[in-house]
Amino acid sequence: MPAGRTRLQKYSAPALEKGLEILEFLSQQDTGKALSQIAEGINRSGSEIFRMVIVLEESGYLSRTDADEYYLTEKMFQVGLRNPRLKRIWEVATPLMRLLSGKTNHCCYLSVANANSMIVVAKSESPIQFGVSAEIGHRHQLLNSASGTCLMAYMTIDSRESLISSAEQSGIRVDRPITQAMLEKCRTQSFVTLPSLVIAGIQDIAAPVLDPKSRQAVAALTIPYFGLIGFQTSIDEIASDLVSATKEIQYALG
Repeated sequence: MPAGRTRLQKYSAPALEKGLEILEFLSQQDTGKALSQIAEGINRSGSEIFRMVIVLEESGYLSRTDADEYYLTEKMFQVGLRNPRLKRIWEVATPLMRLLSGKTNHCCYLSVANANSMIVVAKSESPIQFGVSAEIGHRHQLLNSASGTCLMAYMTIDSRESLISSAEQSGIRVDRPITQAMLEKCRTQSFVTLPSLVIAGIQDIAAPVLDPKSRQAVAALTIPYFGLIGFQTSIDEIASDLVSATKEIQYALG
């Protein structure tokens, strides 16, 4: 083996590396990206990745808009659900989420961490057929969101610091003292409430689902809360029901 090369470098697969870089880059984007933007985002030329983008599109992992912008399809999510651990969480949480929506008259959704972002893996609609939720497969940044705060609160210090530093380097503004205070609040009261990053006037109430053994957050359960005329349920009551639901999910996982 040539000096300076690791065993992994000896067995590198350039085409596979490009494909993974493309998928990882697009998994962190809120909107579709043109070929040139993808190339710039992964520090490669358009000619280097053109064939791989086409292969990924033909394989169903990418879809292209009329404006020639590429985005991830739900195929990645579907493949991910075959993972026994994630599948187990989904199977356990889904019926309990329906009960929660029925009790609170609010939609709820379950998110898991995915690199520096989070992805919605399950949701339950409000029984009154009116509410605010997130589509399965929706991706969003971890920082500054209720769901993300719950997921970050139970990460190792090194993992959390790496995520925050990466976000700062990418241009995301992070108020470290406020972020730290919200993480501590989540750990203390088992939930956190923050204004929605998407819809004005909505308060996202989120609670962590902890692994019974490691005590790290494997998911976050969130209710986008707003006042409903004719329903007297307070935000504190909703938060209490939400935390109870996460405890039931944790118990079932154990």
